[in-house]
Amino acid sequence: LGIVSGGLLGIAAVFSVSATNILAGLGIGGLAFAFASRETLSNVFGAGILVTDRPFRSGDWIETDGVKGSVEEVGIRSTRVRTVADSIVVVPNGKLADSTINNLGTRRHRLIDLKLFVTEGGTPARLQSFIAAVRTRLESDPAFLATDAKVGIVALTAVAVEIQLTAYVDLGSDRAESDTRHALLADLMGVAE
Repeated sequence: LGIVSGGLLGIAAVFSVSATNILAGLGIGGLAFAFASRETLSNVFGAGILVTDRPFRSGDWIETDGVKGSVEEVGIRSTRVRTVADSIVVVPNGKLADSTINNLGTRRHRLIDLKLFVTEGGTPARLQSFIAAVRTRLESDPAFLATDAKVGIVALTAVAVEIQLTAYVDLGSDRAESDTRHALLADLMGVAE
């Protein structure tokens, strides 16, 4: 670049063209080039930030700015995320580096957060018995971290008593979490009867 610039200035001197005009033209051209490539440079620097910070790796499930899915590839300009609908969303690295990223792939435990509504027959004694049975069910299942489980009445409405169940499970996959949630809900329906 220095040799080309020096050569242009030498040619300009031979033809009696003012070096100031050439330098001004190069400055304006450089400014226009920088302005035109602003997004590209942002994405390249964003890729650098993503590589150094490592907020996620390929295969991690992330949520960011309305995009939820599994990271397939981090490129120089963009990151490819496969969504639940099995489509690919291409997110520019500059935008991704500036956004808040929730990396669900780094969870130590998975959260099961349920609201149960008792609509009829909810006497205080029956509700206490139901809550005790739910706690016993959670303590008997090795997938649940029973010491962190919370079960209790959280609201009374005109049509129902609301019971909140919050518990962590120590499982390694979405499928295992789904199966555990299904089994818990099926058991709770039996307990509720």
